[in-house]
This record gives sequence, structure tokens and C-alpha cells, in this order.
Amino acid sequence: MQHSQGVLTLPLHPARRQVLLALIDEKLARLAQHRYFRACYGGTLSRERLIAVVKQLYCFSSYFERILARRLAQQCQGRGNMSLLQHARRHLSEELGHAELFGACLLDAGCTLADLRALEPQLMTKALYGYLLVAVEDENEYISNIAVFQVMEAIGQCFFAATMQAIQAHGLPQEVFAAHSDGDDGHALLGIEQCEGFDEEHMQRSALIIHDLFQLMPLVFDAWMGPE
Repeated sequence: MQHSQGVLTLPLHPARRQVLLALIDEKLARLAQHRYFRACYGGTLSRERLIAVVKQLYCFSSYFERILARRLAQQCQGRGNMSLLQHARRHLSEELGHAELFGACLLDAGCTLADLRALEPQLMTKALYGYLLVAVEDENEYISNIAVFQVMEAIGQCFFAATMQAIQAHGLPQEVFAAHSDGDDGHALLGIEQCEGFDEEHMQRSALIIHDLFQLMPLVFDAWMGPE
């Protein structure tokens, strides 16, 4: 689906916001049962596994900056929705530098600069990056907003709140994790009002992208944690 200027010329349907948020909440509750969350809150995530997760966060945070930069560039090329454009600009500015904070956490945990330079993203880290990049490249700004804000920010807040428990238990630097778990309140709702003008095709595309990302994330968490 290419960029559509006509999405919001339709009659507004506030119930569509509730449909999409309810779908995300349902899938988020299911995702929260993943063994990663149980390990974080149960105090059973080892320091070794936690550091392995942070290494992939370090890799993915660089990917995420690229995704947000590409999203902003895509929206600036056309005459997009100004509200979504402002959200995209602010989001990118907030995320810049997080890779360095994850790197600092790893250095404090005993990794060297050579270790950081040698880090490689796992297959599932690349898969998540690839899916989000396709969402930004091939979907219009309204659907990509669902992917980046409504889905990834909702998952991120849940994920970082759990990870913060493990970070505190193992005495690792908390700055970047606190920024994500405490500073991202409301991000998952940014631009959600735009879906009130969605037609049936946009609702179906939104539901599909929600389903895909929530199907992908357990595989990502499994890969980051390693075998049971």
C-alpha cells in the first residue's frame, strides 16, 4: 500500500481506535507470559543471559535509529500528516544516543571496546529490523505509525519494565532502561486518533501488522535468551 492522502477524509469512527487498542492489549497480555518476563520478575534470569540480551539491544538500537530516520525521511518527502510528522521528529530525537547507553552498560558489565566492535546482531534481531523497515518503506504513514508507536512502543514499555527488574538485581547501570520504562509513557498512544478515519482496508492492514509483530516478538525473545 502506497502513501494515501485520502485516509482521513472518511467519517470518523472513534470505535476503531478501541478495536485496535483492544487487539494490542490482548496480544500484549499473551506476550507477557513469555519465559523472558517470568525470568525477569521471578529473579531467575542469570547475569550471563541478561548481558546477552543487552548485547542484542545494543545492536537493535542502532537499527531502530535507522528505522526512525527512514520513517522521518519518507514522511518529509511527501505532504504527509503534520501531526504524525511532528511525532516522528520527536521520536527520533529521543532515541538518538541510546545505543551508546547500551554500550556503556556492557562496558560496565566487563565487555571491552573490542567486544562491542565485534558484536553481531542475531538472525531474529535482523528479522525484526527487516520487518519494521518494510513497514516503513511499503506502508503509508498511518499504518507505519501503528507499527512503530502502537505496537513497538507498547511492547517496549512492557519489555523494559521487566528488564529493569533484572538490571537492578544484577547491579548494572539503569539509565537507558529507566528512560525506556519510565520515560516512554504515552508513546503507544501517539497518533492513535488517526485510525478513526480508517477504511476497512486500513483496519485490515493494521490488524495484520499487529498480528505479525506479536508473532515475531516471542521468536526474538527466545533467540536473545538462548535455549531453555
